[in-house]
Amino acid sequence: MKRSNNTILNERLTKMACIPKNIITFEKGWESIQKVLDVMSQIALGNFKTHLSFSYQEYMQIYNTVHNMCSQRSPYNAASKIYEAQCRYTVAYLIENILPMLQKQSGVVQLRKLMESWRSYKVFVKWLRKFFLYIDRYHVVQENKHSIKQSAIRAFREHVFDNVYENTTESICNMLNEYRLGKSFDEDFLKQIVAFYAEMSEVYMNGRIDTMFRTLIRPIQSKSKEFYSHQSKKYVHNIQTYLVWVEKMIQCDTNCYKYIDPYYVCKHGPKYIASSYVSMLCPYTRPILDTVQNFFATSAWSSISRIYNLFRALEKLYTSKNFTIINPGSDFFTEAPTIMQKEIEKSGTFLIEAREKQVKEKGKDSLKHYHFIQQVLLLHEKVLGKVKEHCNDSRFEKGIKFAFTEFFNKDVCEFSNAQLLASYCDSLLKVDEQTFENDATAATCIFQYLNDKDVFANTYENMLSKRLYNRKIKNIDNEKLLISKLKIQCGSLYTQKMEGMIVDWFNYKKCGVVAQGPFHQHLTYEAHVLTNGNWPSDVKIVARIPALFAMVQDEVSRGYHKERSKATKLRWAYGLGTCEVSMNKVTLITTTLQALVLQLFDEDRPYPFVEILDSVMSTRATDMGLILKKIMHSLSCLKYKVLLKEPMSRSIKETDVFRVNYKFKSKKNRLQLPIPSLQDTRKKKEVIKDRRHTIDAAIVRIMKSRQELGHNALIAEVVKQLQFFKPGMKQIKQCIEKLIDRDFLERKDGARNVYTYLA
Repeated sequence: MKRSNNTILNERLTKMACIPKNIITFEKGWESIQKVLDVMSQIALGNFKTHLSFSYQEYMQIYNTVHNMCSQRSPYNAASKIYEAQCRYTVAYLIENILPMLQKQSGVVQLRKLMESWRSYKVFVKWLRKFFLYIDRYHVVQENKHSIKQSAIRAFREHVFDNVYENTTESICNMLNEYRLGKSFDEDFLKQIVAFYAEMSEVYMNGRIDTMFRTLIRPIQSKSKEFYSHQSKKYVHNIQTYLVWVEKMIQCDTNCYKYIDPYYVCKHGPKYIASSYVSMLCPYTRPILDTVQNFFATSAWSSISRIYNLFRALEKLYTSKNFTIINPGSDFFTEAPTIMQKEIEKSGTFLIEAREKQVKEKGKDSLKHYHFIQQVLLLHEKVLGKVKEHCNDSRFEKGIKFAFTEFFNKDVCEFSNAQLLASYCDSLLKVDEQTFENDATAATCIFQYLNDKDVFANTYENMLSKRLYNRKIKNIDNEKLLISKLKIQCGSLYTQKMEGMIVDWFNYKKCGVVAQGPFHQHLTYEAHVLTNGNWPSDVKIVARIPALFAMVQDEVSRGYHKERSKATKLRWAYGLGTCEVSMNKVTLITTTLQALVLQLFDEDRPYPFVEILDSVMSTRATDMGLILKKIMHSLSCLKYKVLLKEPMSRSIKETDVFRVNYKFKSKKNRLQLPIPSLQDTRKKKEVIKDRRHTIDAAIVRIMKSRQELGHNALIAEVVKQLQFFKPGMKQIKQCIEKLIDRDFLERKDGARNVYTYLA
């Protein structure tokens, strides 16, 4: 019988509606999967200590079921449904089991339960991924979805962590506060907690650092600030005790930060420690600075070191790239060096006043006042050593510089400090000590604080010449060493004359013996030819010399003109040099002029002062008479009276008469007679004159390069260029006016405060 078309169509629709026998529907497949997942979740909830388990065959059965369901053709492919179902199952597992359990707990117990749940959950997720590995490898990649592990961690973050992290973070803060109070501290547990927070932050990869900061670090900082604010009130009444407590708290926070740092990346890292410093130091910066003044006054350097280290650590944190705001503890480095500077100035002023008092008591000043320089050196060594030991910082060293520059340039007595320092260096060089290098280094350290370096140079050159003339050089290497140290500080121009004097002394030296007369009187000599520009200007003396001295002059002059230069004119400096004169089996070491006077007394008779003047000097000029008075005073009025004077007094007059002291005796075979100073050792007029020339040269040099410059700018440039002394504003203005009169400069029309270069 033939079937109609309608019957055939109905049969075909029936066949299409029937599901093939090898097809696994989602409802049937998920039912079998869920049974195993229920067992696995019960195992995880029991922390893997229950008797429940599932076999390897059950695992393979579930794996194959998932594989078959996901590999079926559409419309029977259940990959998407299974992925969504496992996500819903995971969320339900967390909401129904994990979250209620954690919400029932509090404090550290809640933290430990959270960590136990997280460890169990990670194992749960590991098996979950194994069950749905086929989905993870193919469906997730094709559909660009989160992996099984990622979706599970996100679920834990959204449904568990976000609901309990405020309580757990507060528990962490309480745990840290207890550690700061000295209670025991579980380091491994803190590591686990921080690692857990880091994993929760990794859910949002782009905002990991900020999420970590929001959920953990910021609450810790806030609670720490409250803790420090409360606890600091117990210690702040005693700053020393408070600083010890601050150090302890910083150490505690540093220890905690070690466990946070591996996960808490460098962007906000320093802020964790910086917040602790700011919370404890900045509110009490003023009381700390007030106490610092007492610490400097009492030399409590250990406390100063503690304060410095705390503020320096804070400064290092704020100088990193992590901060865009100004260091809130910067006031310490502004005020503390100033406080130290004032305390050093007090100590230095005390030394100045002590010297002034001593000079008033004695009635006169002396260049041999070495005690004052030694006290300044001790003060500098002490302060600089303590600063380098306890707070090695250029700002404190600058405070030392300002303090010494302030008080060491106060000249309250006849001789300036620059002259005293030069005299002290002279005393060091006259004795060949093993400690010379250290002493010279210390002397040049305080030399840098002098404003009148030109006065030092003038005095030092005079004393160097006297050491050379009088054979007081103990070690030529020491001389060169000190000059080299000065050269390093001030340049070769400053030490040019000093070096020239050393070179001159050994450059040309002629030795010999001359004899004369029936008794063959002889004179052994050693002559040096010196360059006039290198040596200090001496008093020009025209003396009447005996025949032996004239023979020496002729012999030296002929030798030099023959060996070196015929065109060079030699001038004999009678005010310089030394002689050895024999008297009663005693050898007297004298100057040349002293020897010329003593040789007159070979004739056994008294000599009036006027006759000695006519015999030794070629003229009776006033200055020659003053020089001879100094010489006669050294021979008749001081310690070694080789001549007797009538009448006896402490001063020399033109009416005095002198004769040989035959009763003169000495236990020594060689005696150094006092050397009369023929020149004024105070600040000479030529130093002031040289200063005017130096200022003029600086002004002309500046104006030549600038052509036009304002008054204040010109003065600032001149002060900047002059290194060897500090000119006064009035002195610079006078030099400018003189240069205007000499047509080197002129005032600009319409702007009288501006100068124009002319020459």
